[in-house]
Amino acid sequence: MNKDYSAASVSLRALVVEENLRSRKGHQFQYAYALANSKSAGERLRIEFAVHRNAEYEVLSTFHAHPVFHRSRLEKNWFHQMPGFRYISFLLHNFAVFRALARHLRMSNGYDYIIFPTASFHHILAAYFLQILFPEKATRIVLFFVTQCTVWPDGLSAPVFELTSKLLSAELRLLRPFVRQKRTVLAVETSCAQHEYQKLSGLPVGLWPHPVTTKSITRCKNTSSPIVFGSLGFARHEKGSDLLAKAIEHCLDEALFSDTRFVLQWGEDFIGADGIRVSLSDRVRSDPRVTAIDSPLDEKAYSELLDSISVLILPYRRSSYYGRLSRVSVEAACHGIPMIVTPETHLAHVVADMGAGLLMDKENVESLVVAMIRYLGCALECTEQASLRVPRARTYYSPENFLQTMMKSFEP
Repeated sequence: MNKDYSAASVSLRALVVEENLRSRKGHQFQYAYALANSKSAGERLRIEFAVHRNAEYEVLSTFHAHPVFHRSRLEKNWFHQMPGFRYISFLLHNFAVFRALARHLRMSNGYDYIIFPTASFHHILAAYFLQILFPEKATRIVLFFVTQCTVWPDGLSAPVFELTSKLLSAELRLLRPFVRQKRTVLAVETSCAQHEYQKLSGLPVGLWPHPVTTKSITRCKNTSSPIVFGSLGFARHEKGSDLLAKAIEHCLDEALFSDTRFVLQWGEDFIGADGIRVSLSDRVRSDPRVTAIDSPLDEKAYSELLDSISVLILPYRRSSYYGRLSRVSVEAACHGIPMIVTPETHLAHVVADMGAGLLMDKENVESLVVAMIRYLGCALECTEQASLRVPRARTYYSPENFLQTMMKSFEP
């Protein structure tokens, strides 16, 4: 993609801040690709990206990118082992983000919008000092939070506000004058997160869509055998990848699944809640019905893989995803792919409002296997319902809707 960023018709400039963007690995690349390829980016906005200094050539050549960050908050050094580091890391990272952006702003003409698309308490102080010290070059700032600010333990009907939540609350309250002046806007992806962030901050928090591009979607409804169960996104404990691995292993021994296929992105093994490493068993990896992918996929390969899947299995844990959105669930809704998800999560709301599929009864292997068996008997019905809801999902989750919502949020 080589956009003409010098077009005279483009009157507004936006800088998207994503220090974790280094390669195609992870959702950051797809997120950036969606914004960069929106209609608004070509007609009204000149979108640039502030990325990691070690960003690969593919990132720098795909986007109008400035490699300004020396490190991301996902990188670890020896000082991560220091006692209490978790609670001072936000200060160190805020300072690093501010310093990198301040250096870039001094050499630029400034921006109409500075967008933090994956904001956390590691960015709020940086945004605060940008507003104070660079009011003419950081005209408007967007803090778009994509993570929960609380924890929802199993069995509880109310969230738990941990120490990080209290730190977040203190930071957010610093932004009050800028929010009132319409110089800073806070936004989230789910209604649950909106309620939590408003309670923490005492400030208005917008509910915005998660931008997903649908340009490369070529999916057509196909309910013929074999059914392909899929899971995209690298394995993590919070995603219930351990439940998925055990469920697939169980299904391989069931006659009902003799003519089905399983496709999953696994990547690297991870440590479970019990401290034990979780990996795919030799039984799963060696079965010809299973395709395990351990490497990142480019946009074309990812889209083709998504198109090949009949139903997505997303057994994400309630404690992490009660009020948090999953990008994969949004992509499924926009592609017309049914889902099997955990109850009492935002994924269940996506299934009910924008997509189609089944809910597990409980958050365990047995319930997941039962849901997969149930899907075999209602695949056609689920696929038809998912297809009918595609236009609604694509409209709501479009990058154009995200950017238009953003610009309207700053209007008087």
